[in-house]
Amino acid sequence: MKERQGKKDKERKTRKERQGKKDKERKTRKERQGKKDKERKTRKERQGKKDKERKTRKEKQGKKEITKK
Repeated sequence: MKERQGKKDKERKTRKERQGKKDKERKTRKERQGKKDKERKTRKERQGKKDKERKTRKEKQGKKEITKK
């Protein structure tokens, strides 16, 4: 009887440990995903700044050509 109870307790403990590992892994995965999302956002912002700069450069070039004529 005691042996069976001991086995059950041990199994319960290992199940809890496994669940803890799964939770920890899930948390780290979420954190990694958050970092990726943040990086993607900053990349998009940088690209937007570059596009804006390119657009202003083109406009300036167009104004210069008009004044030359």
